Amino acid sequence: MRKGIIRGWTSQIRIPSSAISDLQWLLSKVTSNKGHSIIPPAPIQRTFTTDASHISWGSTLEYNSRTWIAWENWSNPKFLKLSNQREMKAIHYALMHFALICNKQEIHSIMIRSDNQVAVQDINCRRAAPTLAPKLRQILKLEEDKKCRLEKAGDHQLKKEVLNETLQKLQVSPTLDAFVARRNSLSPRFLSPTDDNRAIETNGLKLPCGKEIIYAHPPIAIIERCLHKIKSEKTAVVSILPDWEQWWNPVVKQMEINSIQLGQADKILKSRKSMKRNESNLRPGNLVAHLIQIGEEMKGIRFEVGNVRQIMEKKRAAVACIASYLDTSTTQISSFFGETAALTVRRELRYCADKKMTEQSICATKQGLCAIIELRGGPQLSKVQILSTFIKKHAAKTIVKAKYKKIWKAETLLNFEKGRKNNKSGKEIQANAAVLLQVCTTLRGSEIAVLNRSSVYIDNEEMRVIAPKTKKRNCFIERIISRLNDKNISPVSAMESRLKVIETKVGDDLWFTTKNKRMNEQQVRDFIRLRLREAGIPKEYGSNTIRSAVITKLRQSGLSLEEVNLLTDHAYGSRVVDYYYFRPEEPLQIGNILEKLLNKTILSSTLQTSPNRG
Repeated sequence: MRKGIIRGWTSQIRIPSSAISDLQWLLSKVTSNKGHSIIPPAPIQRTFTTDASHISWGSTLEYNSRTWIAWENWSNPKFLKLSNQREMKAIHYALMHFALICNKQEIHSIMIRSDNQVAVQDINCRRAAPTLAPKLRQILKLEEDKKCRLEKAGDHQLKKEVLNETLQKLQVSPTLDAFVARRNSLSPRFLSPTDDNRAIETNGLKLPCGKEIIYAHPPIAIIERCLHKIKSEKTAVVSILPDWEQWWNPVVKQMEINSIQLGQADKILKSRKSMKRNESNLRPGNLVAHLIQIGEEMKGIRFEVGNVRQIMEKKRAAVACIASYLDTSTTQISSFFGETAALTVRRELRYCADKKMTEQSICATKQGLCAIIELRGGPQLSKVQILSTFIKKHAAKTIVKAKYKKIWKAETLLNFEKGRKNNKSGKEIQANAAVLLQVCTTLRGSEIAVLNRSSVYIDNEEMRVIAPKTKKRNCFIERIISRLNDKNISPVSAMESRLKVIETKVGDDLWFTTKNKRMNEQQVRDFIRLRLREAGIPKEYGSNTIRSAVITKLRQSGLSLEEVNLLTDHAYGSRVVDYYYFRPEEPLQIGNILEKLLNKTILSSTLQTSPNRG
């Protein structure tokens, strides 16, 4: 200490090993110290609770013995991938929504309730986002609500004396304990959710019960599956369920023979070590013991679970409707739809169930998956094998709808290269190939950037392009483009010219910079964007302008939103096509772009005389 005083605070001294233990003790005391503000906090005037999901957010404000509710769907849910982001954004939106009420009533102190510990900790530590910081002038109190978190099996158990008294009143003796672990089983014979040497079996939902008398205290998350299990088997069950105003209350009342009110959950349940370690709370409200015995007369009970159950019923109905066209006896679904079997089938079934399609319409929906090839100048579906993900047998049986024949054909409008000089530079040839490729395949800029020379196959009649999907791993998009007679506007001829220019270069790269290095994704977008700038297109339109114009043309040609999503590889139910691309008040048509790219009068006459105008 003396050396430090003499040399100054900025000096360096060597600390003896005997002093390290004292310093560690001092640090432990500093970290354990809980500081208190000398300014007493103001009393809490109002309380609002927030919560968020993948689809929307909601908040309630308690004010003058009334509850004000605010909720809204996320405008951009894809940008809120983490629950912490959603919860923080929900708090932000709630503060903005209730700001007028707080200003009118001169409310200066608000308690925020949230079930997200990270959002709570960020606000307490003043680490909130900059957009939220101006709303929080003074943080007084913020509580975490853990009651909405579902407990896992094994976190708690019913007190043994309460269970014995309940079974005595119900005059029943269970022989098997389901949904428990070894540490909280109340019977020597039990079913464990995980592998256990002492358990009879695992997964109580799959094991046939037979003549067993089951004691079931299921977690909240599997109450629905547990009731379906009870309904499907003739067995007696003593079920412990919370007395909440939920969908299972009327269902259980129809199934039960007798029931007993057990009391408050926090008084009759015993917490386990994991709940104490995680500082979790027990279920709120009362618990009820139900004695259930399903007979022949009770098999007609219908479960009204809500939207989830209705969706499942629609899916099953759609499966039965489309089963004859999948022909699973000779061909597996995976070979028909490729590696995206589950995703594609799910999208088709949702579409069929929601629109109540006929059998011919279901076939036409399959045709819609192939129609993109015809739209881009590809061969007829009934004559050749379309993609590696389709087979000849199903392609030949596909019904060709009349409306697909009237859809705009891209090759009649690709005249923007006509009339240009033949002696193009290597840079122009590269831009020409990329622009035509995007028009005829609707590939994204990132998917064009990852293409190699081995991804392109050209023969005398057509060109096949195989590009990896950027939004899903180990999946590929395959497009087939036929040759056009006019070489100036032919995507195949443009790609042949590009491959001829780079045939002497080493490697498998397709796009090169001026320094003969492989282009990255941003550079590919830039040189496509540069081509658009030269044509006089405004700056607000990026490298996907051509893709946007093609989608707009498809919507104007009469295709529905779901069909365009299938054709252009958008997610089922996505509204981005209508919200961003298809804007009638500000049309973005392929004809406008091509006219600017050409800037010639010949294109105007071509568009006016085209029989397939949209």
